[in-house]
Amino acid sequence: MKKNKILKKLFRKKMTLEQAILFLVVGLILGTVFTFGQQYWDAPIDREDAISVEAEYISYSRKFLHPESHDVGIECKTENPYYVKYYIDASCVTYDILDYVHNLERGTNLLMLIHPNSDTILSLTVNGEEILNFDEVRNNLDSTNIGFLCLGILMYTLAVCGAVRIIVIAVRKLKESK
Repeated sequence: MKKNKILKKLFRKKMTLEQAILFLVVGLILGTVFTFGQQYWDAPIDREDAISVEAEYISYSRKFLHPESHDVGIECKTENPYYVKYYIDASCVTYDILDYVHNLERGTNLLMLIHPNSDTILSLTVNGEEILNFDEVRNNLDSTNIGFLCLGILMYTLAVCGAVRIIVIAVRKLKESK
């Protein structure tokens, strides 16, 4: 019962022009990033379109997104003299994969398939043993992309709410000025 009173109070308050503009701008920016950016970075591709990379393992790092999820960055030395960092997407990281990467020895040869639009590892093979399977990674990324697409649609809805409120405020001001 108390929750309903709080919700009614929140929705009774009118959105100010500044809030409406903020909703519009933030909704458009985040909607675009979640809808189109994520679809580009992790776009579905065929195995033939992935970039094949043979590299020497140097080290790894973890970027914690929340307690149960983190990206894993693998630093490698490729044919050119530069060090490159590729990433295992958080949706593909399991404790087994994390443990395997943690126990890799420096200098180990890695064979990877990399997404051409990002530095995401789609397949990882070490000494003939497949650590990350291309098809499983693609399925995980596709599932994640659906979530980001829904989030993008929600952000665009927020932008529409802001735009509608801006129009309502403008119409009221026009009526008041007459």
